[in-house]
Amino acid sequence: MQDIIIVGAGGHAKVVICSIHSRGEYHILGATDPNRDLWGKIIIGSTRVLGDDSVLEEYASKNCAAAVGVGISVPMEKRKRIFEILHEKGFMLPPIVHRFTFVCPGSHVGKGAQIMAGSVIQADCYIGKNTIINTCVSVDHGCRIGSHSHIGPGATLGGDVTIGDGSFIGLGARILPGISVGENAIVGGGAVVTEDVPDSSKVFGIPAKLRA
Repeated sequence: MQDIIIVGAGGHAKVVICSIHSRGEYHILGATDPNRDLWGKIIIGSTRVLGDDSVLEEYASKNCAAAVGVGISVPMEKRKRIFEILHEKGFMLPPIVHRFTFVCPGSHVGKGAQIMAGSVIQADCYIGKNTIINTCVSVDHGCRIGSHSHIGPGATLGGDVTIGDGSFIGLGARILPGISVGENAIVGGGAVVTEDVPDSSKVFGIPAKLRA
């Protein structure tokens, strides 16, 4: 069984660990976190916090996998940087897909992407590297979701939606078919997006409107 280590020990890390356990494909070595108060403590199940990220050096050359356990960070640079560091150190970064999801055969799930329980990825979709598809997300046919993005719990993407790199789609947001959301954009929780969203912009409301 492949060894894997989790970077981060907060709420999102616990969800990642549960997703890994659901398939039984990896042996979790433990988690890392800069918070000294967590060192040596069990955060969920039998997963213990081993120390800070310096622990990674011990496993970097041991054919070990890793998963980013840091979730919401807007902008998404923190999570992206962790992913890049793990890649540079030579860790394998497999996609993490909970057992109770549906991913249509032929859809692409990128390196380090995470698809949580209850989510549905329909035909001909592309999920970029290090992107989170959180709990109970619906992604319809032909969607293209860039790298280092986060689709929040309960969000719904209609067919042929495009999400740019580094964007954040809030909890329960709905994006109508054919809409394009640019890079590094933020869609607020519960928003209904009926028009394209420019790069690096924020939209909120029903229907979603640009905000400063």
